[in-house]
Amino acid sequence: MIFQSSDPEPIYPVVDIYNYFESNPCNVPPGKRVFVDPVTEAYLTFGQFQLETKHFAAGLQDTFNFQPRDVLAIFSCNQVNSSSHVTVDRMDASDREANVHPRRLR
Repeated sequence: MIFQSSDPEPIYPVVDIYNYFESNPCNVPPGKRVFVDPVTEAYLTFGQFQLETKHFAAGLQDTFNFQPRDVLAIFSCNQVNSSSHVTVDRMDASDREANVHPRRLR
C-alpha cells in the first residue's frame, strides 16, 4: 500500500550546501552557536563556521589545486573541533587520495 502525505510537496533549494549556508537564508547572527558537541561542550559560531570553511577551501585549492566543478569526498569524525585526519579524495583523472590534517590546509 502506498501512502501519500496530505502536506504540500516541500520546496528544495537548487544550490549546493556550502552556498546555501553561506547565503544565510535564516539570518543567523555571526555569534550564534550553530555546532555544539554535547560531550565536550566545544562549539562553533556561525561566523567561525564561515571562516573555517573558507580556510579549508583555500587550503584545498593551494594543496591540491582544486578548481571549480571538481568533486570532493570527505570522511572525517563527527566532532566540532576535529583533531583527527581528514581523508580527501579527489574524484577525477588524477584519482589522488591523501590524509590531511585540517590545520595543515591553512
